[in-house]
Amino acid sequence: MSIIVIEFKTWWHKGEDDFDYDFKKIKGFMDDSGVYKYQYGLSVVIEKILDDTLKQLNKRLWSQQEIKTFECEYLQTSNSVKE
Repeated sequence: MSIIVIEFKTWWHKGEDDFDYDFKKIKGFMDDSGVYKYQYGLSVVIEKILDDTLKQLNKRLWSQQEIKTFECEYLQTSNSVKE
């Protein structure tokens, strides 16, 4: 059983498109019908300031249920912004 997949990125490589890509990639690793079936996913952006890195770490550990909830909320927000 696979427990956690972790994506590391530096602050100079982060952007909205990067976040979308990383989210989809981590979600793919967590897919119950996929090969890996990780239970948790974590996206870590190494910020310039340690405190900023620690704050975002607390927001980026996702369980299967949190992925589904976040995806629904994120997609609703993204769609309303585009309209």
